[in-house]
Amino acid sequence: MASNKRSSKSDSESDDDGEEEEEDPSQVYVLSTISVDHANHHRPVHVIVGVYATKAAAVAVAGSVQTEYGSFDDAINELFEEDHIDHRPDPPDDGCLLQLGSRASGEGDFVGLKIQMFPLQGGLLMMTSSSNNNAKKPKAN
Repeated sequence: MASNKRSSKSDSESDDDGEEEEEDPSQVYVLSTISVDHANHHRPVHVIVGVYATKAAAVAVAGSVQTEYGSFDDAINELFEEDHIDHRPDPPDDGCLLQLGSRASGEGDFVGLKIQMFPLQGGLLMMTSSSNNNAKKPKAN
């Protein structure tokens, strides 16, 4: 069966040149879900999923983010094979990374995963490798 997987590329997205992404301590990537459900009168519900040091780290966890349909990967494989968007192969800095369903299909319900790049404001935090993952601020000289 042919897949109707939708995919589009905006002018601001660049081609992958195969180089590994370098960590830029002055920016972070935020993943957030947006859920639009007819039972909620199609009012969007936004939830921040996590903050990541690199785009690659954010993209790596995207498929395992949970929705009301299970994880994005499970839902794509089991329920939305022909009605999803997947930009993980060429992720934008700001925009849709994954989407299940659409306003144009079914009852107009959909769940999206948005990625956004933000500048890191204030002091840099360094994560420790301790089991409690407490953040430590660099010592002032």
